Amino acid sequence: MTLLRAYRAMIERNPAVRQDVGVVVVGDGPERDALARYVSASQLDDCVWMAGARDDVQSLLPNLDVFVLPSIAEGISNTILEAMASGVPVVATAVGGNPEIVADGVTGRLVPSGDVAALAGALEEMHTNREFATRCGVQARAHAQTKFSLSAMIDAYDALYVAALESRPDRLARVA
Repeated sequence: MTLLRAYRAMIERNPAVRQDVGVVVVGDGPERDALARYVSASQLDDCVWMAGARDDVQSLLPNLDVFVLPSIAEGISNTILEAMASGVPVVATAVGGNPEIVADGVTGRLVPSGDVAALAGALEEMHTNREFATRCGVQARAHAQTKFSLSAMIDAYDALYVAALESRPDRLARVA
């Protein structure tokens, strides 16, 4: 709901945004009906796509200008990592593991959870400063590949095991 309210605030400040910016809501759950009612009541039906549950998100991501995750609580979000790996800048709430993944001002923007004005501001920045958004997308992809790819995970585990073995030389002798 925070995303939809932020989008509506953007339109209220600048009605031309309605022609340039749309929202895709992906997923399904107990809040879907409330979100759809808000979209209808706010007369946003023409610019908000309630896409529902999808199994083709990877094909949707590269077509987005910005990926938004306005979570109230979050762990390490695979959806953020997928967006970043697709080269899409991220706007997310600074909850849970999101600040570990999103570097504010580098790979996207972090905003306080539930803060409609802050989210609207971050989205407006991405919309009006395309150079910044493009740079964030490029950095997001590089960050995802460097820190969160399979090869990065394997290297991290390898370094962890080597450090553990080196800290216990008595165990190293038995393993060898």
